[in-house]
Amino acid sequence: MHARFLHPRLNPNWTAEEKTDRARDMGSAAHALMLGAGRGLRIIDAADYKKDAPKKAAAEARAEGLIPLLKPDAEDVHAMVECGRDQLARTEYAGIFDHDGDAELTMVWQDGPTWCRSRIDYLPAIVRHGGHVVVPDYKTTAGSAHPDDWERTLSDKNYAFQAAFYERGLRTLIPAIRSVEFIFVVQEQDPPYGLSVVGIESEPLERARQDVEIALHLWRHCLGNDDWPGYTRRLVRIGAPATRAERHEFRNASLLDRLARWQAPLHNRKGEAA
Repeated sequence: MHARFLHPRLNPNWTAEEKTDRARDMGSAAHALMLGAGRGLRIIDAADYKKDAPKKAAAEARAEGLIPLLKPDAEDVHAMVECGRDQLARTEYAGIFDHDGDAELTMVWQDGPTWCRSRIDYLPAIVRHGGHVVVPDYKTTAGSAHPDDWERTLSDKNYAFQAAFYERGLRTLIPAIRSVEFIFVVQEQDPPYGLSVVGIESEPLERARQDVEIALHLWRHCLGNDDWPGYTRRLVRIGAPATRAERHEFRNASLLDRLARWQAPLHNRKGEAA
């Protein structure tokens, strides 16, 4: 239901939602500077958006496809990226964004009857030769970039699903790939602009691969039958909080049960409530 609502081709009433908070703009600007690609910047010569003039200038910049940045924020972003590059240079992934490659690259592939698309942050040129490949993704945060804190963020935002989906696309488009190491370069937006490099262990990544497989089956059913269910209509009794792994297993069991019921022969559904 949510996927259909947010899809510009499936929802005739869809309109783009433009989010304009300063933290998001700073993150987008840092992303563009770190990768050397993306939307251009428009510096707004003001300290805040309290007056009408900077608000109007920001709206005009967005209308032109640019990222508006207040002058103090622009100075902070440049300092952030410079500091981030310096920290990254002292890790085992030094120069990961400096090698020959493509930034903001759109991948399109066919998975069975389903067309898939994703936008990858940076694809080093060497990836096209296959073998073991490392694919980086740059994230900025208004919170902490400490790996212990990012573990919760990675789980809450389901970034493992993103990694598994990108991996599936890369393996389809570049058959010579033997293995994929998907890393997140995470940096704080506030001084001292701490940066960490975070990977995903095999267990959550394998669960994410299963999630992608289930998601593709669900999407094919929904699209083929124009059937877009929302949350379960059954009463759900909520007890003590479950662990992430338990929640994942319960969610997957529910989705697999739904698929099984959809795919069961009609004569097996006799007496089942509509």
